[in-house]
Amino acid sequence: MSHLSMRRSISSDGAVGTERLHDLERAAVRHGVPVEDVVLIAVNLYGITSDQDRHRARVNLRLARRPDVPWQIIVPLNQPASPFQLRGDELSLNGEVVAHVERIDADEAVGGYFRNDGRAATLNPNARSRCVGCGWCPNTLEAAADPRMQEDQGLDALLRALGEQHPRRSLAELTEVTVSTGCFEREEAAVAHLTALRPALERAGVKARIGFLTSVLRSDEAFETIASQVSPFVLRLTAEHFTRREALIKATKADLRPEQMPDLLTRAREAGLDTSYTYIVGLGQFFHDSDFTIVGKYGAEYRGFVQYYLLAQDVFRLNTLHWVMETSMLKTLAAKHRSTVPAMARAFKATISTPVGPRICFEAVVQRGTGRKPLIARFGGVPLIRKRTAVLTDRRPTMASPGNELIHRLLAGKCEICDAGKGLQVHHLRKLADLNRPGRPDRPPWMTLMAARRRKTLVVCSACHHNIHAGRGSALPRK
Repeated sequence: MSHLSMRRSISSDGAVGTERLHDLERAAVRHGVPVEDVVLIAVNLYGITSDQDRHRARVNLRLARRPDVPWQIIVPLNQPASPFQLRGDELSLNGEVVAHVERIDADEAVGGYFRNDGRAATLNPNARSRCVGCGWCPNTLEAAADPRMQEDQGLDALLRALGEQHPRRSLAELTEVTVSTGCFEREEAAVAHLTALRPALERAGVKARIGFLTSVLRSDEAFETIASQVSPFVLRLTAEHFTRREALIKATKADLRPEQMPDLLTRAREAGLDTSYTYIVGLGQFFHDSDFTIVGKYGAEYRGFVQYYLLAQDVFRLNTLHWVMETSMLKTLAAKHRSTVPAMARAFKATISTPVGPRICFEAVVQRGTGRKPLIARFGGVPLIRKRTAVLTDRRPTMASPGNELIHRLLAGKCEICDAGKGLQVHHLRKLADLNRPGRPDRPPWMTLMAARRRKTLVVCSACHHNIHAGRGSALPRK
């Protein structure tokens, strides 16, 4: 289903729940897909508004149209502009109940979890793949590094632990085990993990099909090995982007071009493997920026233009620039929140006082608790009126390329502890507060370095990274 047609089908402001459901039904007929799929796609696009402030959650639900089929979706629950609202266990589309929610779990990158009422499981091999994530990846990958996944013998311990967590304490019910999240850098490492996983599952009494979400399996040799030693198996080819792949995802993924993907799936099927295809929508430059940051960036750039030209007689002509930047900002917010431009305009609209009277602008406010003034990022609200007394101060511009700070640190090509230039990885912390836990003994130098920078990431070589996780004091900062 096209992104645009979905937006049109449920974005009319006056529609009630029943009318919007009819819009979804018409969209399903137009694109030749089941209505249930269209509803689930819509929930994925827009997210859910609720009283739970979770950016990502695993939601188990049953659609009102098909209560016999359980579904699991991973969506944000903090989208105020979404037409889908969760109250209690009822998920409604503008007041019309479309699904009943059975369970909600935080979507943390844990070692493994169950789906489909215990008939499917997902394993997370981050510790084995040593995945450090792409720039937009939402998972706290270091927290996901279950050490039991590092060695083959650890798989048995992990499966025993999962068996204790199973709803009926029996892994024999599993029909599929999906290997997810861990992005192996090399095809050989992925194949080695899969060939070790199959006998481990058999020792645990599991005959389920293994599914692998990946783009690293590409050679006929790998397909033949998996067909002979791992089957039954389904290759779930993932594509995060069709454009700007080199800039947005790591090189081991980006070098697989979209036009090569159909041939890859064909060769996998010819080798005797099942195949499927997964495309992840909604990934962009500002995907993980806060609303405050997005509005602040647009506002600062716009104010800079206006203040520079306040001496001009025709400064009013900048109203065209205002419209272009305002539209771009609102579309960015709408894409992030999986909402619409009018909904974002209503959510962020504000009125401020100026020397020439009230002006409409857009604001993002961050409340900071009792006794502290809130932080306010503002776009617009600047009168486009010539100011004869304006002072023009030309400064030499600071040339900086856009992008993620972590990416620039990686491009520096040096370990931030020992200056080594090979085998660079990223050490992650879940939160900065972990650096200052009460009762902790003297902090090691690497922890002091992260605390001083106020950063949850540290670019290190493989040796320093191993020392950090081993608790050795040899991970010393450079001099």
